[in-house]
This record gives sequence, C-alpha cells and structure tokens, in this order.
Amino acid sequence: MSARAPRPRFVGRSAELRTLTEAFGEAAAGRGTTVLVGGEAGVGKSRLVSEAAGEARRRNARVLVGQCLDLDEGGLPYAPVVDVLRTLDRELTPEDGAATLAPLRALLGGEEAAAPPPAARGGPAGHTPTPPSANPLGQARLFELLLTVIERLVAAAPLVLVVEDLHWADRSTLDLVSLVASNTRNLPVLTVCTYRSDDVPPRHPLRSVAAELTRRGAHHLHLE
Repeated sequence: MSARAPRPRFVGRSAELRTLTEAFGEAAAGRGTTVLVGGEAGVGKSRLVSEAAGEARRRNARVLVGQCLDLDEGGLPYAPVVDVLRTLDRELTPEDGAATLAPLRALLGGEEAAAPPPAARGGPAGHTPTPPSANPLGQARLFELLLTVIERLVAAAPLVLVVEDLHWADRSTLDLVSLVASNTRNLPVLTVCTYRSDDVPPRHPLRSVAAELTRRGAHHLHLE
C-alpha cells in the first residue's frame, strides 16, 4: 500500500489569502460579499480559493463548489448549480434534502440532472440532461428556488459558494451568478468566482458581468 503524497505547502499568497478570509469575515457577519479571482491558467487560483475555503470550514461554514464546463457547443447551462445539488445530496439528510432540494432538482430536469453528461467529464458519451428553459420566466423561477435553498442553508451556518472557471459559463449561468451575488448582500454568504484572464477576450460576456459586480462592491483579485 503506497503512502499518500503530502500536499505541497501553500506559500507566496498571504496577502490574497488574507483578502479572502477578511471577505469571509464580512460575509459571516451578515454582509454578503463577492470576490472575483482572476489570472492566467496554472497561476494558483483554485489552490488559493481552496485554502480560503478550508479556513472557512474551520470556522463552521458550509462550502459548496460549482464547476463551469467547457464544451464544444459552449458552456453547459447551470452546470455549477448541478454540482451544488450533487454535493448537497451527499451532505444533507434524506429528509432535509427532499424538503430543500426537490423543487430545484425538478426544474433542472429531475434525477437525470444529478450530474453533468459523462462526455463533459471525460467519460463515455451518454444521455445529456435537459437544462431548464433559458427564457426569462424559467430563469426567474430557477433563481427564486436557488435563493430559497441558500436562505435555508444559511439559517444553520454561513455559506461559501465557489464558482470555478467562470470564463466557460454560458450567458444564463453568468446571469444567475450575478443575481445570486447581488441578492445575498444581506445574508452570510461569500461568493467566490475564479476565471482565466487569458480566456476572456474584449467582447466576452464575463467582462460586463464582472464590471457590474465590481460596481456593486465586489472585490477583485488578479493573481500575477
């Protein structure tokens, strides 16, 4: 039986880590906060956020991570929400899960939406779950249900919501992230989004979303 390799020591990002932990402190006090973490591929965005998330867990926060996916035809709609559902399915009791998640799961396509399509994860091709409608009414209903889930979760503990690789998000996912960040400012919620700055050209829709979030008070960390 081989020994597990130790995790490399985290060094060189003390100022950025302090910014994230201070942002969590603001959120835990009921002042919802958003942090955008940008930088080139491989610069250490995910590791930095992982360290901050670990500190938040030690302070009794719940941490939920959603991953945007890069597909040939564009980002998978609401992929981060599906990831969050999968995590909550594991963490909540069956009773709490049924009461909290059932409406959101139904809107995302039922049990088939419990995971992204296998091809997106590098596995064999399979049936693709049907995403919720991208029309305004469908988006509004999804946002309403997601905010209800968040409100129930933060009644027990502060929440850290991490969205990885936001540069791959489709427009509907970007809109949803913006809505969540803007409507949790009076809740103990820290929203952290990572993105590759070299994958965000001038006309990329993330630019307008990031500018609007910054205007509303979001912190912006660019890792050199």
